[in-house]
Amino acid sequence: MMPPPVLSRKATQTQDDERANPAAAPAPLDAQDVRRSDEALRTTFEKVEQAKQEWEATADLLPELICVVDGAGRVVRANRTLETWNLGRVNAVKGLDLHRLAHPGCESFACELARALKQARVQTQAGQIAEFEMWDEQLGRHIAALVKPIATRSGGLAGAVVMVQDITPRRRADAELRHYTERLEAMNDLLQAILAAHSRRDIAQAALDRMRKLVPLQQARVMLYDSDSDRFILVAAIGEGGVTPRIGRVYSAASLRKERQRRPNAFYVVEDLRKLPDRSRLEEQWLSDEVRSFASIPLMAEGEFIGNLSIGASPPAGFTPQHIAMAREVAGLLAVALLSRQLAERLKQVSAIAEDAHLIRREMLHNISHGLRTPLVVIKGYVDVLAEGVLGALTAEQTTAVGVIDQQVAQLNQSIEQLLLLKTLGDGSVHAPQKAPVAPGSWLRKLAQTWTSAAAGRKIHLRLDIAERLPVVAADLNQLDRLMNQLLSNALKFSAAGGVVTIRAHSTADDLVVSIADEGIGIPAAELERVFECFHKVAGQTHGAFEGMGIGLALCRAIVEAHDGRIWAESPGEGRGSVFHFTLPVQRPAADTP
Repeated sequence: MMPPPVLSRKATQTQDDERANPAAAPAPLDAQDVRRSDEALRTTFEKVEQAKQEWEATADLLPELICVVDGAGRVVRANRTLETWNLGRVNAVKGLDLHRLAHPGCESFACELARALKQARVQTQAGQIAEFEMWDEQLGRHIAALVKPIATRSGGLAGAVVMVQDITPRRRADAELRHYTERLEAMNDLLQAILAAHSRRDIAQAALDRMRKLVPLQQARVMLYDSDSDRFILVAAIGEGGVTPRIGRVYSAASLRKERQRRPNAFYVVEDLRKLPDRSRLEEQWLSDEVRSFASIPLMAEGEFIGNLSIGASPPAGFTPQHIAMAREVAGLLAVALLSRQLAERLKQVSAIAEDAHLIRREMLHNISHGLRTPLVVIKGYVDVLAEGVLGALTAEQTTAVGVIDQQVAQLNQSIEQLLLLKTLGDGSVHAPQKAPVAPGSWLRKLAQTWTSAAAGRKIHLRLDIAERLPVVAADLNQLDRLMNQLLSNALKFSAAGGVVTIRAHSTADDLVVSIADEGIGIPAAELERVFECFHKVAGQTHGAFEGMGIGLALCRAIVEAHDGRIWAESPGEGRGSVFHFTLPVQRPAADTP
């Protein structure tokens, strides 16, 4: 039999009080109360367990490494990122020092991570949040850490939550953005230098000087290709250690070629020139200058090969793919700039030739017109003398011959007058239009009357189609008469008997538009622009009835342009007639009365 329990004085007193006052004693718990208490306690434990699982599941989904550590820095709990980073198993790291967990076996007193974690522990013990970033060689990552203290109810330190983020992609993106920005700045600098250059040599040299900022090269050259001689001319070069080839040096294409793949008009890269079993003369020269890495980049613009950019570096495999890509980008920009400059130089040469030709043409017109005028005066004088019978009576045949000569002299004089007028209109000085108000309706009707008999003589009907009210224009009436006489003369000359020539006129908001339409031989489409060129004759119109000097329409264009107007021709095709239109600016606000 077990001895009765020994009660303390306080317990004995409590029992005596309960016997003396039964109402003060607590009511005994029945089985139902016990059951409810157990269920409540079990529910609480289930909620705590569920919360724990939810926290762990949420933390496991995060890419950051999250650890809960105690006040001494030992791991209490970690998420699955621990295993992703190959730092151990989640269920086997409890109690490990966080530094030892991240750097197993690290004994370095200079460990940057150890120092950072130690400083973070000092800050969390003071109730502060700690942050740091660093490149961790052992982890092979750029990391950003955030350490937040966990306080107890009494205000003490229970531990801390450590979140470590892998910011390597961000750092890489930042570096790429920085590199891209630097590249963009260098390319913009290169573009500005190219635009400021005055010659192809300056353009090439500017490109090489600035490419040094982008590519680690020791030597570089730009050679331009001359297709006529199949040679290359060195126009720009840079080199280190005093190694710079002579600018202007000429290379034969054969000296730059070796195998089909290694040609100046093909892109290729040589990692080590010493390992080539055979080398071109240029490659031998590069190697003698202690260049081992070599890249040849053709300069192509608008599908045209214009030269070659070559770069070299001392160490083997001295260029990364990024370096080569940058060099090719520079080569593309350089090729376009060189071709543009070449075209500009050619255009300047052509302009100079055209200006010389213009001066020669003006001088020729002057010489021809003045050279012919003097003998024509003499011829005209003798024709008049013969016609008047001063030198004796003429037979009927002689009278006819003198008449023909007189007619041809008059035609030649007219051509000379056209040449002189064309020259002065082209100068823009002498015989500039003496403008005055002209009423188009009355002018065109009067002009048509003077041509009616000429048209009838060729059995051609001359028709007018003029709007009732036409605006007044400011023009030189004499020059307008020359213009219309030339256009009507052509219309009649190129029309067959029985045809119709129509003079039309209407106005737009800004212009008077006059048209002369015929039903004659027409104009080929390719000739519609060229018919206004001086001395140009449409093919098939250089003999017989269509013979002439080819200056009439050039004179028409000069007159219209001197009046700030426009002239052009239209034709459905050969044998289907043609229409010549010209415009003259209207003079406001006056209007022509029909």
